[in-house]
Formats: sequence, C-alpha cells, structure tokens
Amino acid sequence: MIDAFYNSAAEFCKYLNETVITTDETKRLLEKLMLLYLDALHLPDVEPDSVESGTDIAIQAINPRIEIPCDYRDVFDPYTDHDVISCSLYDDLTDICKDLLKGISEYDVGHINNAVFEWKLLFKAHWGEHAMGAVRALSSLMMG
Repeated sequence: MIDAFYNSAAEFCKYLNETVITTDETKRLLEKLMLLYLDALHLPDVEPDSVESGTDIAIQAINPRIEIPCDYRDVFDPYTDHDVISCSLYDDLTDICKDLLKGISEYDVGHINNAVFEWKLLFKAHWGEHAMGAVRALSSLMMG
C-alpha cells in the first residue's frame, strides 16, 4: 500500500512537470488524480518516526503547463449552506504536488512512517479537497 502510494505520488508530480495539459490529456490527468486519491484511502495509520524530519530538503519547483480552462466554481462543504467559491485547477494541482513532495522527500531518505503520516495528514486536511475539486472540474470539461 505504501509503495503503491509513493509510486502514484511520484508519477503524478513527474507527470505535472513534464506534460502539457491539453484537452487530449484531460482524461489521463483525471485517471492519475483518481488513482492517487484511491491509493491515499488505503494508507495505513502510523505514528511519525522519532527521527528528525527530512522535509527541509529542497522541494522542487512545480510549474504545470495547463492549456485548458483553469478557473471554476465549487462549494467548499456540500453539507452546509455556503456560497459558491472560486477555484483554480492550477492551484489545485500545484498544491497537491507540493503536499505530496513533502512525503516523497521523507520516503526518499528512509523515513517511511514520516512520509505516510505526512501524506495522510495533508490528504485529510488539504490536498484531498483539492483533488476532489480538480476531479469535478476535469470531469465537467470532459463531459461538457
């Protein structure tokens, strides 16, 4: 499970840095996002290692090239009576990748529990929402 997530996360970030996101790439990006989300659901509950964190390792720049509409509207919490908010596919994708890279840097230096703890914490608190927003926006582009 952990290795599968690491591979999905590393592949996702590599894909974002190397691929121009065009209309033809929408389905592939959507598949990668959904696989990443699914793999995150299977991460085990762990406590972080007692060793010093490896996340001070320089995080590479993320600069996806996106040639599809980026701005969309969403509802932050569908179970409350909130207004529609403005969102950006560009922000979603870069935030997801930044959060994933924190865990990837831990994993790469052998701090596996730190990596899993970081991925799972940020999945629940941050990048999971960005992933779902991006999935909805990409799905709408594909269907529309």
